[in-house]
Amino acid sequence: MIQEILFPDFHAGQGTKISDKCYYIDDELTRCILVNGIPLYLYDLTDKVAERHVCVNLYRNGLATQLELANAVNVTARTINNWVRAYRDKGAGGLIDKTRPGAPIKLTAKVKKKIKRYRRERMKVTEIAQVMNLALGTVCGFLYSSKQKSPELIVEEESLVCDHAPKLSESQSDQLCTSEEVGDFAMTTDEVPENPPACLIAQTAHLDNANELSPMLFSTSDVVDPLDRNDDRMAAVLGLIEDAPPIVVAQGRIDRIEFAGAFMAVALLQNDPYLKIAKEVYRSFGASFYGIRSLFMTLLLMALLRIKNCEKIESYNPEKLGRILGLDRSPCMKTLRSKLGVLALRNKASLFMERLAQERIQQADDPLVSVYIDGHVKKYYGKFKLGKTYSATINKVVKGSTDYWLNLADGTPLICVQCQFNEGMTKVLTEILNNAKTLYTDQSPIIIFDRGGYSAELFEELINAGYKIITYRKNGEKIDESLFEKGKTKINERIYDYQPYEHTIELEVYESRQSKTGSEYRAATGRIVRLREIRILRQDGGQTAILTNLTKEKMPAVKVAGNLFSRWTQENFPKYMIKEYNLDHLCCYGTEPIDPALDHPNPEYTKLVKQSGDLSKKIGALLGKKAETLTGDNIEKAQQELEKLKKNSDGKKIAMLLKTVKEVKSLLAKIPKRVSASDYKRLKPEMRHLSNAIKISAFHIETKLVKLLGIYYKNTAKDGRSIVAAALRSSGSIRIKSNCLVVCLEKQATPKKTRLIQSICDELNEMDAKYPNSNLTINFKVDCKN
Repeated sequence: MIQEILFPDFHAGQGTKISDKCYYIDDELTRCILVNGIPLYLYDLTDKVAERHVCVNLYRNGLATQLELANAVNVTARTINNWVRAYRDKGAGGLIDKTRPGAPIKLTAKVKKKIKRYRRERMKVTEIAQVMNLALGTVCGFLYSSKQKSPELIVEEESLVCDHAPKLSESQSDQLCTSEEVGDFAMTTDEVPENPPACLIAQTAHLDNANELSPMLFSTSDVVDPLDRNDDRMAAVLGLIEDAPPIVVAQGRIDRIEFAGAFMAVALLQNDPYLKIAKEVYRSFGASFYGIRSLFMTLLLMALLRIKNCEKIESYNPEKLGRILGLDRSPCMKTLRSKLGVLALRNKASLFMERLAQERIQQADDPLVSVYIDGHVKKYYGKFKLGKTYSATINKVVKGSTDYWLNLADGTPLICVQCQFNEGMTKVLTEILNNAKTLYTDQSPIIIFDRGGYSAELFEELINAGYKIITYRKNGEKIDESLFEKGKTKINERIYDYQPYEHTIELEVYESRQSKTGSEYRAATGRIVRLREIRILRQDGGQTAILTNLTKEKMPAVKVAGNLFSRWTQENFPKYMIKEYNLDHLCCYGTEPIDPALDHPNPEYTKLVKQSGDLSKKIGALLGKKAETLTGDNIEKAQQELEKLKKNSDGKKIAMLLKTVKEVKSLLAKIPKRVSASDYKRLKPEMRHLSNAIKISAFHIETKLVKLLGIYYKNTAKDGRSIVAAALRSSGSIRIKSNCLVVCLEKQATPKKTRLIQSICDELNEMDAKYPNSNLTINFKVDCKN
């Protein structure tokens, strides 16, 4: 009976045509919509809200025009246009009729009692609706709201949608699951009406029962095939689920899979805020097969398995990756880009990164004491007009964008802040720290940065704001070596022959001012900044000058120097992330305009300054040794030399060059040093920010595994991450035993590495970690047999 009600057999010539792609078949109670011969929508003929929602779906997906839909449902084209506009403005709630005068239609207590009785008698939902003369959505909505939904109801609803549906190819099913999730068409749970139509039921059920696990989420029935999820895909199309439940392996089966080592990272997600914050910030895609859990787990595993971009996932077997996700296959490139496009439109990547940083700081064993800040230039090779900046990595000026990273003392990243137009650290550091105040504990951190932030004006701002700073002194002259006391000093495992020398210095504060002609210049303010300077005498005879406002009592000189010299951990971080996580990958191809209030060095002015310098060099080359005579004290001899120069060819060349120099300097006085940056562009920041947040999370997961390895292996600083990365990609077998997911990893490259991975597995087993969105405890072991 269900087959006849839901999906009647469709043959050529049957059904009523809506458009070239769409047909519909009616019976006494329901209407089935078919697209290219595949049944996509089913709704009760009396459920007008569901009918409107289906019409909006067909129109927005380009399957039928408004006029064709109007003819099919017997309304005017203007009515269809009003439905589309209402959905765009108010979401699914805009399709519900406004409250009208008169007594509302309610489910009486007697009717509710009958529905419960019929359900206890295991009558199917469609049969209850038929017997009670109610809409299918009304019956299901009542069962959800009253929390009377049983496991049988879940199974029945999925079988109603899927048991008789045709098997879909990968391209067809991916298209069905992503066709409704682009732009403002992605529906949030705020837009779901109180009594949703049948095609929207179960979309928000998990929000009301967040702590109650549905049996289908971790079904261990031997009937369930983890590699056949077409039922769930059809359920997603009909709006019954918003994220496919994970089914890793069937009961009684032992499956060998690749990348089984990735389950070690999955186990750590139980105590990591990554998935929790993702669901809180981004909430839901609406009805979907690949929901928030599936997408963010996919992106995290891609980073950990060194799948460096969405395009690269096409070269991996989707079934192999899908087994780690609890799905039949991983999403394809098109699906990933579509989902990421939806997330980018919500503009919540900064909030996502900040929330993650807050959670991780709270989970840290040690309080937040020091924060390292450094800039990283992401080079750009495209055609758009982006700003140029100096890259210390390759020691030249490149076209690109600058990001500033805040890292903990061990190099672990917290957040990444993007600049609009490659502003220097002296201009943006105060703003970055003020915006990041929500990350700090009760104790303000010590801010450690390099010479890029050297500015007395900046030091004054930071000190007045209550920050403690440690940085290098720039252009400091050498002091007499006799001031250093001889004595062995150990700083960060390095031995120095002399003890640090320290004293107090005063730096004069300069600030930018504007002249009457409009040009900027640096002027003394009369204010000074007093700082503690620490000098370290190196073995090569050079001196390292360090500045701080920390007193001797709060931090001795050796510790100050040790904290600053530990910046190599942050220096190495971008190098590692570029190599292993493809940090500089261009995540999006669009640009947006620069704030016209921002300015940059005038290219014409810079070109003229360079030309003036080149001319001066040419004049110096022509004069040679005669320049000493011309600038000497003997005026008579200088005049004789000038007379000689006038008579030869060099003198004429010098005269021409001097004339040109005068003209160049005249032009320099007429043009501004800086101009507006309004004609420049910058890369869209949202996708880059989201990508950085995901890669930071992957780095944190990897760091946790390395710390577990460090309990049993001392040389983790050298090759700990390479051992973990290899283990994550190792193959193994999985099976279910007593509500436990047993993961047996294969041997590693050497017996020593096998023992180390077994030790990590033992530590993970003590955590009793559960697979996300299930009640399956993950248990690890390593196959050490020969």
